[in-house]
Amino acid sequence: GLFTGSEGTLGVIVEATLKLVPQGPDPLSALATFPSVTAAAEAVSAYMNTGAQPSMLEMMDGTTIAMVQDMTDFGLDTSVGAVLIMQSDATTA
Repeated sequence: GLFTGSEGTLGVIVEATLKLVPQGPDPLSALATFPSVTAAAEAVSAYMNTGAQPSMLEMMDGTTIAMVQDMTDFGLDTSVGAVLIMQSDATTA
């Protein structure tokens, strides 16, 4: 197959080497709400300063939360300023 990259780079894949690793533990997931985007960003900064390496860390502001809830009911609190969704696949939290 062909692949394309930035600025029009084009190439053909002629070989691929894969490394198989054992499946890790089930991931640990968490959802936290905050009164503002600033408070959520401060929490992310403090968390990352501990040396943590989450496999996923997403933030939604209040407007995005409301739009998601309008599309499908995920049970999100539309009165909050921000939501953080975190997942870790490490063996410790």
